[in-house]
Amino acid sequence: MNSGCIIGDLLYCVNSNYPQLPMTSSIEIFDKNTLKHINHISLGIRYGSCTWAVKKGNKWYAFFAHYANYAQQPGRDVSWSHLVEFDEEWRELQAWVLPENLIKKLSPCSLSGGLFVDDLLFCTGHDAAECYVLALPQRGSTLKWLRTYPVPFPGQAISMDEQGNLWGIDRANDMIIKATFMTE
Repeated sequence: MNSGCIIGDLLYCVNSNYPQLPMTSSIEIFDKNTLKHINHISLGIRYGSCTWAVKKGNKWYAFFAHYANYAQQPGRDVSWSHLVEFDEEWRELQAWVLPENLIKKLSPCSLSGGLFVDDLLFCTGHDAAECYVLALPQRGSTLKWLRTYPVPFPGQAISMDEQGNLWGIDRANDMIIKATFMTE
């Protein structure tokens, strides 16, 4: 499991077969109280390795990573990473790629955690202790990289509490860490 989010009484977990090829992904749905598996949504091999998914309004946004390392899909590198907008029935509506300068910064990995704060995406990579703030473009298919915040954890899945604190993990040290910063 790569990440998860709670909506009502359900826990939606993003699953991929990383580092196996071809990449496959699914959304696994659990009862948040009992952790009993309830359902799943198979995303197949079409998109890449799903690293996170969040719901905003009546849309789902899922990020699919591609790599330039031992888990690289033949003929595809980090530039194939993309955010896909789905409706509530998981039908694709539209998609966006990362800006070239962020691809270069993240390579050989990609984005690993993400969430919306109002209309902005706060994302983390796989390794750097940074949070990238992105916006959906007014036109075109490339996300806008607005700014970068330092955070006290090396990427991966993230969450934000009601006070605006960003929470992340440090897998190497088996820790959950809070980052406090003001969002603009």
